[in-house]
Amino acid sequence: MKEKITLVILLFASAILFLWVQTLKQENLALKLRVNLEAKNKAPAVTWEKFKEEKSPLKEVTPVPTETIESPETPQLSLQEKESEQLATELQMTLNKRSKLSTQDFDQNIAMADELISRDPNVYSSYKAKLILLLSKEGALKEAIDDSEIEELLTTMSNFNMLSERTLQKEAFLIARTNEKIDVTNDEIVALQNEIEQSSDQADTAQLEAQLQSKFDEVTGLEAQIEEGLLDRSDFLNEDILEIPLYRSLASKDYEAVIDDSREIMTQFPHSLSAHFFLIRALELAGESEVAQDHFKNLALKEEDLRLLTDRLNSTRNKDPKDYWKDLRF
Repeated sequence: MKEKITLVILLFASAILFLWVQTLKQENLALKLRVNLEAKNKAPAVTWEKFKEEKSPLKEVTPVPTETIESPETPQLSLQEKESEQLATELQMTLNKRSKLSTQDFDQNIAMADELISRDPNVYSSYKAKLILLLSKEGALKEAIDDSEIEELLTTMSNFNMLSERTLQKEAFLIARTNEKIDVTNDEIVALQNEIEQSSDQADTAQLEAQLQSKFDEVTGLEAQIEEGLLDRSDFLNEDILEIPLYRSLASKDYEAVIDDSREIMTQFPHSLSAHFFLIRALELAGESEVAQDHFKNLALKEEDLRLLTDRLNSTRNKDPKDYWKDLRF
């Protein structure tokens, strides 16, 4: 009897320890990512465009004897048989319409991203595409995703050197920079997508799709203008990836975790705009607006940083944190 009690106590203690370790691991993820961004000797990254230009060895497709088929169809190629450029193009097009994807669509495109990663593990944007798909699947379909898979992706992404050239710096942006004009255009995109979904006329659909692509291009151009201004700063360090754990906690209404994580980041990185942003948002959403205002008033930031933080707070206060995945950009 005594041995059974001892065993139960040990099992209970082990379970508590496991939960504590898992909680600690999750709480420290944003800070770990921020530390990684500062690390030296980071892995070199291959740009998305350069990767698309590379030719990949393909498996031969066994030809179907046409004499036995009256109307031969073009054989469907597997992921392994497609050129990298084709896979990358298909994946990029899908990311633009991810709010309309089914579980099967998400899984197929995640597999596509995995295939690209297997061909060249140094392409940052392949990991980025997979991350966006997983988070969009979680947000759009309310389906649970593996936290450890998200952590592994983010950690891998944080270990790349994305500051070596301008193209990579642009690829590193993960959270869309927004303003009133971009928000209006995004609303127009959603309306067009709904029209396309309901359209039964081929000509009308083609016209709507052309308008949709034009709107996508417009948003891309507007975002690029904002990002160029950030890249021109000599002290710029893209903190987008460390925001993902904070966004997920905010979306699940775990405001205490966001507050604790943000403050912990600030102990080592007092000028982190991401940490200040999430601390203030979490305090506001937790009903502690006065504390949030006091924190903002006492900020010792440069004038430009203060302006950026103010603009971001103003542009997100009317947004539901659960919809953050819609602002992820490829």
